[in-house]
Amino acid sequence: MLTKLSYLNLTYKNIMLLSYCKMKKILLVEDDNDIIELLQDILSEKFEVSSEKNLNDLFQRSDIDTFDLIITDYLINNSTADEIIKTFKNKKIIIISALSLNSEKISLLVDNKKIFFIQKPFLIDSFVEIVEKVIS
Repeated sequence: MLTKLSYLNLTYKNIMLLSYCKMKKILLVEDDNDIIELLQDILSEKFEVSSEKNLNDLFQRSDIDTFDLIITDYLINNSTADEIIKTFKNKKIIIISALSLNSEKISLLVDNKKIFFIQKPFLIDSFVEIVEKVIS
């Protein structure tokens, strides 16, 4: 027989499980451990976050379809976000870079429909706000 307390505890666990299941998934592609750690700390409160440090591992992942958003640095090791954009044409992608949106390399990629841009350094609140808008 369930007591009120055990029923409430069970209900709370179900609610937490349901909210976890509904969390949007973000994949970070970044070769700087400090930035990965920072972004994971910022985003993990609202999203399920995974990361990759290089494109070889990224392209070998079999779960890419489960992610709602990819956030990537423009420069990753000796590659650029161009390769990610070409490979994952149907994914929403946010490029983060110290380059300006006025940079031809960036402006040619960004369409504000599937491909978005955030310039480094950025304010955390602004970053989260943009991520929330893009992923919704």
